[in-house]
Amino acid sequence: MLVRLSWTTAWPESWDAVDFALALRRYDLFAMQPHFPGYPFFILAGHFFLPLIENEYLSLSWVSAVSGGIGVGLFYGVARRFLPEKWAFWGGVWLAVHPMTWLASEQPMSDAMGLATALLLWWTVSFSLRWPDGDQRHGWVLVSGAVVVAVLLGVRLSYWPLAAVLLYPAIRLLVVKGKWQLSAERVRYLILAAGLGIGLTGAWILAVSNSEGSVMRFFRLGAAFTEGHFTQWGDTAFTGAPSWADRMVEFFRRQIWVAAMGGWYPTAPTWQWVTGLAVATALLAAVTFERRWGDHRVRLVALWMFPYGLWLFFGQNVEKWRHILPLIPAMILAAMWGIRRLAERRRLAAYGLLALILTLHTVQGASLVRIHHEDKPAVVEMADYVKNHYDPDRVVLITWEEERVLYARDSRYETILLHSWPVFTGALTPYRHGEKHVLITGAVVDGFGPRKELLRPYLREVARFESHPLIDPVYHTIRLYEIDVKRFFKETVDGVQGGRAS
Repeated sequence: MLVRLSWTTAWPESWDAVDFALALRRYDLFAMQPHFPGYPFFILAGHFFLPLIENEYLSLSWVSAVSGGIGVGLFYGVARRFLPEKWAFWGGVWLAVHPMTWLASEQPMSDAMGLATALLLWWTVSFSLRWPDGDQRHGWVLVSGAVVVAVLLGVRLSYWPLAAVLLYPAIRLLVVKGKWQLSAERVRYLILAAGLGIGLTGAWILAVSNSEGSVMRFFRLGAAFTEGHFTQWGDTAFTGAPSWADRMVEFFRRQIWVAAMGGWYPTAPTWQWVTGLAVATALLAAVTFERRWGDHRVRLVALWMFPYGLWLFFGQNVEKWRHILPLIPAMILAAMWGIRRLAERRRLAAYGLLALILTLHTVQGASLVRIHHEDKPAVVEMADYVKNHYDPDRVVLITWEEERVLYARDSRYETILLHSWPVFTGALTPYRHGEKHVLITGAVVDGFGPRKELLRPYLREVARFESHPLIDPVYHTIRLYEIDVKRFFKETVDGVQGGRAS
């Protein structure tokens, strides 16, 4: 935790980070401070540190740092249910130095707190591994887990599929020697768990929605946000992306090979091939040797991995590594099982493999955290460049997600959030006579698809900004163009309209 606290940053590094920071000043979902569903527990935790630090971004980063440290301890508790103490300890060390979990613990985002809460859920449910089928203590595990799920949904709603692990204590409570035992004494635990889970979730929804006016306004906002996530900007499997086969390739390349395993990618050093192959060897060992964890442990891991894995593939943006965080502890658990089994046959090889993985992941993680701490993200560099080179009264910027960061750096600058070509010319019309400089980011230009070629002759690149592709998976390269609006209207828009009139 102390290591994480010493490397936190105060950058407004992304749209979501700005949303969260603005929420510490004024909580307003309809102003996207933060966006739906409101993340009340994460924002509340940020308020705990804000009086001490007086910087919204740093306060939220401290929440992540503390959560990252707590998450390591909770994962050790989970691992002790699956592995001997020695191997569970090294599994905890691995999670502590894993590049993605370490990086998430330095950012002003809700991911690290979400992971810690998810691990609290897994640790709670793992108590059911200790008792036989039918033991009524499974019922209290179920009830406790339902309370944790209610908190988890208020930290990161996108982790909702992890609630599937509650099926494990529920089934072990109700099934005895292969037969269902649906007595009133047992079913009451299901009723109590459902009541507490739904009631506590409803309580924070009510609190958040009351701050917005009404519960109905909250759910209308949620419906609109969810529709946009799956049809416009969420980059899910249903937003018109490439084929599912291409998406599967990207999923395994970005999420599994690069993010989870630490494997090589085009701008990475060659030795990261060794990292990915070493982790792959440990995972292969886990499924090769005939001795298994046992049915109960396999089922619990499967209930954790498969529902969330399907959601990650179909319902999340596979370009953003942070979405795979809940699956990284499961991967480490399986890999540590494989290394332990390897040690029973080749002790030196097993310890060498473990030392290699921990060393390489520590080097990779420390490098990422240092870059994140010392170097401005590309989007922040762009915002600062605009501040230093353009008068806010003489420029307008056409952007995508970069808009929020520019606003955080200097709210005087006029921005237009643009996603489609049909409204593009309408947005440019007030500036057709050249009264202002009109800047446009490469993300907007690329989003026009084939029509961007119509715009190319009127663009002049004024600056380019680069940051690390793992730290900024989507906006690690930002191109800033100036549009010759007068010539664009004269030769393209007016010319087309004149031709149609004649």
